[in-house]
Amino acid sequence: MAHDTEASCTQGRSPERMFFEHAVHAVKGCVLAFFEPNGQIRISNAHTHGFVAFVGEDDQGHPCSCSLKKSARSKRMSALALKTARAEGCFEAGGWLRPKSGEPVWAHLVLSPVYDEAQSLLGYAACIHDSTARRAAEHALYNSERQFRMLVQGVRDYAIYMLDPQGCITNWNAGAALIKGYAADEIIGKHYSTFYTEEDRQRGEPQRALEMALRSNGFHNEAWRVRKDGTLFWASVVIDPIYDENGNLLGFAKITRDITERKRGEEKAARQRENHHQSQKLEALGRITGTVAHDFNNMLAIIRTAAEMLGSGMPLKHDADHYIRMITDTSERAANLTGQLLAFARQQPLRLEVFSPTARIEGLRHVISTSLGSRNELVLDLADDVAFVESDPSQFETAILNLVINARDAMEEGGVVTITASNVRTALEEDDAAREWVAIEVRDSGSGIAPQVLTHIFEPFFTTKEVNQGTGLGLSQVYGYVKQSGGDIRVASTVGKGTAFTLYLPPAQPDAGDAWGNLLTPAARDAMRQGSTAQ
Repeated sequence: MAHDTEASCTQGRSPERMFFEHAVHAVKGCVLAFFEPNGQIRISNAHTHGFVAFVGEDDQGHPCSCSLKKSARSKRMSALALKTARAEGCFEAGGWLRPKSGEPVWAHLVLSPVYDEAQSLLGYAACIHDSTARRAAEHALYNSERQFRMLVQGVRDYAIYMLDPQGCITNWNAGAALIKGYAADEIIGKHYSTFYTEEDRQRGEPQRALEMALRSNGFHNEAWRVRKDGTLFWASVVIDPIYDENGNLLGFAKITRDITERKRGEEKAARQRENHHQSQKLEALGRITGTVAHDFNNMLAIIRTAAEMLGSGMPLKHDADHYIRMITDTSERAANLTGQLLAFARQQPLRLEVFSPTARIEGLRHVISTSLGSRNELVLDLADDVAFVESDPSQFETAILNLVINARDAMEEGGVVTITASNVRTALEEDDAAREWVAIEVRDSGSGIAPQVLTHIFEPFFTTKEVNQGTGLGLSQVYGYVKQSGGDIRVASTVGKGTAFTLYLPPAQPDAGDAWGNLLTPAARDAMRQGSTAQ
């Protein structure tokens, strides 16, 4: 009988109705239902079993209000949902629903009225999704973004804000308000160039900063910025471009820190260093002045005494030639002293010649060995292809001898002095480009130079030797000569292990005087060396 009833019911439904019912029951992952105009469920999909309390075979025909707790409030809400769907064409909401078993789920409901061709209300179509996981993810994202916003807003030592692609400000944190003096409603929407000085704006610095941030994927700078009240502060600025997942530019993240106090501290330290440097220079100048005055007074006293003896008409203890030699010798000593001072000041005229530095060193071998004495060993390591230089050969030889004597005095127990010569390509200063040099190194195995002494060794009359053991002008002559020749000098020293002085001289240019010599073959250079040694 039941079978006949079911067959008759099936026979009474159209193919379209049967297809629709099958399609509704085939849908998984959401609840599909059709309500009568009075809110009673007419049809729902099979997935409703166990999903929500009000949908299922046992609940067919129950009112829609049973979707919530059976209370007056839930009935009012259901009536409001049906009314809103009729009035606006759709009702959409989210809320908690309790399944027949398990934990409550967050359901997203879309309710739409259904009309026939005559615009008569047939009922309501409802679609309910389980959005619990999505809501949890959105809630977690919201909390994360909220915490991030609270973090950014809580930062007071840094101005953190965003710019749109044109450089206009889109948000503002508490640190920005504190550092720059603007409230959020005063500055959002304005161009960030507001914080630049007028001079920087005229030079196009704001736009250049954004362009550099795009080109280099970031921009960092330190410069003066302007607060709302017109005062300046020294700012450390970072700008980073922000892109979406498709690589489209969303804008820029801007971080500014007020480092005015740090800059003032650095400037104060720089002034202190400069003052200390000036004090050292004045101290060195005073030492130079005092020593020169003392030496010249002694020389003048000798000359004056000799001249008075010659002009007194009194019987002389020695013959006149003796006093004349005293005057002549003392005058030469005074001239040498003046020459060494001029060399340090780089005002001693150089007699320029193009010569082979290795040939000159070879020619000094005997003099150097004699100066070193029997306790010390001399090693010459001179490359065959060392270029010629254009300089004063006499001053060059004096500089080498001064370095050798300085090395000898540093080796009280004896040691080894090594002189090397080679062509090198290097940059002597950090910002300079590498270039060619002729490098002459004089290295000893002596006691070395303490770091606190190393900074003073080229000062005139500075010496660590005992009184009357040195003039303190030897290294200053080397320094002045090398600088005046367009070169430089470097010192490397380790206490207890020795010291190395390296002279860097520019090679002679092909068109300088007899500079054809630097194009000679090694054999021709050897012949020239031998000729120089023979002289």
